[in-house]
Parts: sequence; structure tokens; C-alpha cells
Amino acid sequence: MSIAVLPICPELSVFGASMAGASVGFLFHNRYKASILMGDVGSLGLGGALSAMAACTGMFFPLFISSGVFILETLSVLLQMTLKGTSTS
Repeated sequence: MSIAVLPICPELSVFGASMAGASVGFLFHNRYKASILMGDVGSLGLGGALSAMAACTGMFFPLFISSGVFILETLSVLLQMTLKGTSTS
């Protein structure tokens, strides 16, 4: 997202790159035998920051591309819960 935002607003690109660096650092220190939990505050904060970057620049298409996996996962859970709900009654 920070690469897509770079021509429009370089300051937001630096913000996005720092978020990506912090996420890579979190993944590096939380490899095997994970002991750190990001939780709701961390994950919702990252999602909110990505949404804010998209809203400030008007570039929602790169946001949808980068979050496609999460959208598909959410749709999968909704579909599974719907099918599970109809089969139990």
C-alpha cells in the first residue's frame, strides 16, 4: 500500500513503510513458540491505519487487493456458519 501511495503522498508512504517494518519486526520476534499476541488492539490498529491511508488518498483499489485474503476468509466463515446453521435445524 505504501508503494501505491508514494506518487500521491510521500508522507503517507513513509507511514506505511514504518507500519510494514513494525509488522516484519513483530513476525521476526514471534516465530516458533509464539509468545506475543497482537490481539484486537494491534490488528484493528493496523487495519484502521491501512483504511486511513486509502481514505486520505482515495486509492481504495490497492487496499482491496492487499486485503483480498482477509475478505475471502471472512466470506468463507460466513458461508460455513450459514451452512452449519441450516444443517442443525
